[in-house]
Amino acid sequence: MSLKKSRWLPVAGALVLMLSMVPGPANSLAQGDSRTFPETGKSVKGKFLTYWTEHGGLPQQGFPISDEMQEKSDTDGKTYTVQYFERAVFELHPENQAPYDVLLSLLGNFYYKDKYPSGAPNQKVSTTNATKFNQTGKTLGGKFREYWEKNGGLAQQGYPISDEFQEVSALDGKTYTVQYFERAVFELHPENQAPFDVLLSQLGTFQHKRKYGAVGQTITVGLLTDQSGSLAIYGPMLERGFELGLDYATGGTNKVSGGNIKVVTKDTASVVDTGVSLAREAIEKDGAKVLVGVPNSGVALGVSGVAAQNKVVYIASPAASPDLTGKNFNPYTFRAGRTSVQDALTMGAALVEMGKKFVQIAPDYAFGRGSAAAFYNVVKAKGGQFVANDNDRDFGAIYAPQDTTDFTPYLNQVLDSGAEVLIVTWAGAGFVPLFQQMQQLGIFDSMVVATGMGDNQTLAKGYADAVNSVGVSVYHYALFDTPANKWLTDMHREKHNTPPDLFTEGGFIAAQMLVKALEANGGNPAADGLIKSLEGMQFAGPKGDYRVRPEDHVLLQPMTLVKLTNTSDKDFKFFQLLRAFKADETAPPCEVPAAMNRCK
Repeated sequence: MSLKKSRWLPVAGALVLMLSMVPGPANSLAQGDSRTFPETGKSVKGKFLTYWTEHGGLPQQGFPISDEMQEKSDTDGKTYTVQYFERAVFELHPENQAPYDVLLSLLGNFYYKDKYPSGAPNQKVSTTNATKFNQTGKTLGGKFREYWEKNGGLAQQGYPISDEFQEVSALDGKTYTVQYFERAVFELHPENQAPFDVLLSQLGTFQHKRKYGAVGQTITVGLLTDQSGSLAIYGPMLERGFELGLDYATGGTNKVSGGNIKVVTKDTASVVDTGVSLAREAIEKDGAKVLVGVPNSGVALGVSGVAAQNKVVYIASPAASPDLTGKNFNPYTFRAGRTSVQDALTMGAALVEMGKKFVQIAPDYAFGRGSAAAFYNVVKAKGGQFVANDNDRDFGAIYAPQDTTDFTPYLNQVLDSGAEVLIVTWAGAGFVPLFQQMQQLGIFDSMVVATGMGDNQTLAKGYADAVNSVGVSVYHYALFDTPANKWLTDMHREKHNTPPDLFTEGGFIAAQMLVKALEANGGNPAADGLIKSLEGMQFAGPKGDYRVRPEDHVLLQPMTLVKLTNTSDKDFKFFQLLRAFKADETAPPCEVPAAMNRCK
């Protein structure tokens, strides 16, 4: 038999083996152009449903085992909308006219080459009513030819790519006579009456499992937080935000592609060695396939290394050190929060209007030094000068240990500097004593204070003397009118009797990113697929429109410059919005090492 060979062909012609010949799906639900199958919990809609119905339905295609998703083709390397079925994978080709707009993947080819790279052993050429295909050199005859001709032929099954041979089934462990085709594998079952004496292997199931793991597998996430250390005030924000984000992104099911998301929470206490150890424990003991967190930038840098070593994706939030996606970049780490450079760019124009002589105070660890460097570069670029420690090691800053409670010696250096503007970078419980001591020493009377605005409780307790100061707000629930922010605010009030706080949004965003990436990969948490889906990801969240920059995995996001108007409002409405920045307006420069050739 000689037929013109092509990569894709639509299924054409009437099929003899119809859905009515086998038991139909139990209580399948049809609504408009969508049909839900309770057997797998998956729905088929639109062009895929039309194709499924018109081309053999359950006997030929099987039940759907995935939702629609984006997938890079193993055949041509392009990305298509696909859906997996037990016996096939449908690809949507809107660039083609019907009936060529839905095509079938060459699953038989892929599976045969993967399983038998040198060809299957002990093949036998059929001699019963046999015909040979010159395109592949293989022969088709007997029961298999009868089935092939009655059930779609070349379009549905493809050319034979093997002759008949004996194979142990991956489903039941029994040995059957089989023959491979480009899009199918036929199994001979002489114990069954026709038309069930030839059955199709579940190639869609095998391929989905090979690429994405078992359908409905549990996905374990290691959530690294701080419940007992110097940044313990931020831990609950991250945890609550992530929990609500999962609820929002999964529609309340906490599932992706039929698989439950299991969260294992670990307290790093903002100690680097502890965080690194717990990250390893989450992966090795708990089976975490993704890591999320942490508040402390030093810990985040350590966790990032563990993620790279174990080839799992790490979604970092709210740690803000630019080194995480800069000089310490690795392809497994993504941000679900801002960098301190975005803070500095948000405040830059306002800072030089406050004065020309600057000094900084910052905590002496990765976050503080990264933030100081960011503000130093922005202020210098706009014509400001630093009057203390003006060098490329200290960046015009006076550093205090992160656990400082008596800031007097450091603040005296600030007063002695002769600066007109003090830029304050701090995080955690030290905010309150720092601002109280600044007031006691007359800092607010001597110079303008510019700062990042803290969490609601810290603002209420420690910022009274900073009223009328201007600064950057990473997130405040009262500043954003978006559907996601309204949902987050309402649900947070309902569950916790208070509005969401400074870093709640970061946890929420981390969950959105995770779920969106998992959905694009059929629930498979393998790093290669998640990385491809996360790079360039765009989505709407509490602050508006977000985008993951592919080059360095920085999250570009809306930022706000605010004025602190009070610290006593019972609903924590403390700010006047001075300017809202779109995501690209505060995009930091790409700082991935040049040797990695990622920055454009």
